Amino acid sequence: MISFLGFDFARHPEDRKERNDDFARYFEIRDRKSGELFSDKLHFMIIEVKNMKKGPKELETDLERLTYAFGHMKEETHMPEEFKGTGMEKIYEKASIAQMPQDEYMNYINHCMAIWDEENRLNSAYRRGKREEKIDIARKLKAEETDFSVISRTTGLPLEEIEKL
Repeated sequence: MISFLGFDFARHPEDRKERNDDFARYFEIRDRKSGELFSDKLHFMIIEVKNMKKGPKELETDLERLTYAFGHMKEETHMPEEFKGTGMEKIYEKASIAQMPQDEYMNYINHCMAIWDEENRLNSAYRRGKREEKIDIARKLKAEETDFSVISRTTGLPLEEIEKL
């Protein structure tokens, strides 16, 4: 789980000094009495966006870039040049969509839905064609008196369907 917080997690100023202004904190679940670790596979990371103090040129890791992006997207109109080629393009693309005026956003969504509908129509037609091709092959193999179990393994069609052909 990764949590992005828009507030300062430190409860006391001395907590911040100990952490040296880190923006990420890592947690694990332990038994309160024994201190035994619940699972070595379950960890929590809390990102304190406001504590990311680096600028775009200083960011070194994907986590730093992601944290910076979440903290600065509202005030930035474009993705920082330093982010090009880092995989952050998609995040900024989605953010620009979310910031579209309502009518422009609805046009975008309708356009996407039309594309998705066409893709689904083509995929369905492709699957129907593949199925018809399998049935055609099964008929030919059946005409050659091929064993039904061989036809089933070859085409992927169930034995009951092959018998009815």
